[in-house]
Amino acid sequence: MELSLRSLAAVLTRQGVSGLVLSLCAFSLSYHAYPQILTTVRPQTLFAAFGGILTGYDAGTISGVQTMGNWLCTFGESDPVTGMCAVTSSQQALVVSTLSVGTFFGALFAAPAADFHGRRWSFVLAVLIFFAGVATQIASSTIPHFVAGRILAGWGVGMVSVLTPMYQSECSPKWIR
Repeated sequence: MELSLRSLAAVLTRQGVSGLVLSLCAFSLSYHAYPQILTTVRPQTLFAAFGGILTGYDAGTISGVQTMGNWLCTFGESDPVTGMCAVTSSQQALVVSTLSVGTFFGALFAAPAADFHGRRWSFVLAVLIFFAGVATQIASSTIPHFVAGRILAGWGVGMVSVLTPMYQSECSPKWIR
């Protein structure tokens, strides 16, 4: 006797099993029926999900960068008495918050770009924008240039945060969407 997804769903629905358990059972049974999940869908979605790491990585890294002595001496001013370099709290706030500004505008730009260029090429564009922002931050020697790099990097992060769920849903098979 062959157990199909529909017969299993009918049996479980009649017994009053919740939708979550039903979908998990259907997925585990269909997992064996559709082996292409291992070869195509999972690597694509894992690759796309890796784009979500950009947000946490950039937001977490900047707090460590702002405590480095080289960064403080490059962008801050030296105290004549102690010889220590420091930036003001408003400069620190500006550097941290500008990533969010770029993320906001990048998220707004992502959907029209994805419709025009497609999801995959919009991903490439978002990563190139992020790289340009990081390169600008690395090459900068003043706060305004560093802030411009943060805005660019945020633009790329915002695009990736919108494009990731869109791309993952399009890579998944019809029966699981």
